[in-house]
Amino acid sequence: MKTIGIDLGGRCIRMAEVTGSRLTRTASIPRSEGDFGPEDGWRVHEALYRHGFSDADLVVGAPSEVVRFEVLPLPPAESGAPIDQIVRLEMARMHRLDP
Repeated sequence: MKTIGIDLGGRCIRMAEVTGSRLTRTASIPRSEGDFGPEDGWRVHEALYRHGFSDADLVVGAPSEVVRFEVLPLPPAESGAPIDQIVRLEMARMHRLDP
């Protein structure tokens, strides 16, 4: 079983791939100033691809100050409702963030 761990804390974003109990790959990229945003997500995606990480379960570690957690009532996935948009707008409203 393969697992990729991503650590979003500190000054850099660290990535590690573990197969069974063996560390098989690592990478690190500097973090942007300020809040973690979509551009950081794309940079992580590019780094994973560039360093040869493959399909695996994903575990993300993040400092509590950057994590937003809410329970939201959502329509069923098969309803065709724009669930991603609903979640973004509702979280923005609840936490007074830009959508």
